[in-house]
Amino acid sequence: MRRLLGGLSQFNTCHVLDFELMPDEHDHGVTISNLNLTRRGAFCLDGFIDSFTYLQLIIDDFRLDLPSSLRDEYFKYSTVDYSYLVAPSSEYGAIAKKMVIEKMTKIFVFLEMLSIALRRSEGYIAWYLQN
Repeated sequence: MRRLLGGLSQFNTCHVLDFELMPDEHDHGVTISNLNLTRRGAFCLDGFIDSFTYLQLIIDDFRLDLPSSLRDEYFKYSTVDYSYLVAPSSEYGAIAKKMVIEKMTKIFVFLEMLSIALRRSEGYIAWYLQN
């Protein structure tokens, strides 16, 4: 969790969160407080980060760290590209449809993976707070 929050707050990478590190009196470490969205974070959450445009960029990123079983089954190198943008009008629709269907399939798998990760994190956080 700390690594995730750190990555989201780094100015040179994401800078979508601001927070303060405060001393934790119980374990002599630090705790995160005053967690807030930056202006960039607010823009991302206000209809951009869940858009097809953004999500297709995420799933096309070769650095996206996915479980190998998902990568091999759903995220193989695509044979569909953006050539439909310059295709003759008679071919445009069929090529564009194929590309959108392929991208949407990958996006649905990616979102399901995020949903599972969120449920696991929520369970871990609940367990951590109880112990």
